[in-house]
Amino acid sequence: MQGFDGLDAGLASVLESMKFCLKLRGSEACVLEDLAKTVNLVHVRRDLVESCHALLYHAHCALQEYDRITKYCLNVAAKQEKTVTEKWLPELSNAVLNANKCLEYCEYLRGLIDEWWEQPASTVVDWVALDGENVAAWHNNVKQLLTYLISRGVTIAK
Repeated sequence: MQGFDGLDAGLASVLESMKFCLKLRGSEACVLEDLAKTVNLVHVRRDLVESCHALLYHAHCALQEYDRITKYCLNVAAKQEKTVTEKWLPELSNAVLNANKCLEYCEYLRGLIDEWWEQPASTVVDWVALDGENVAAWHNNVKQLLTYLISRGVTIAK
């Protein structure tokens, strides 16, 4: 039973050093209960601190991943913008200019055909052909081209 005497002596020593904690008329059981609560509170607070450290670590890792993905997306966007401004925009500008020239030429041809068509000989000389097509066929081709351009939303000045 010497071990218990040493334990009682240790408890007595702890209780002696904690006199300031003892309530008036406090028993050893109350002191042990308060000590257990305090130790439990210390453990809970330590667990909270460890949890906070773990959360901060995960947040830091997520932030680094977010930064990496953001930089990648910005680089891709910059490359795409460079492609658009250096390649596609000039090509589109040229295509619009060419389409406008074609439209002007179609209008010019339409005027010529309308002018010629109003002549009385246009119906008489259907044997006259250009590139294997007579005037009626050319007039039909121009109408089809104009219909196609109008369906695409191209405005045609008259």
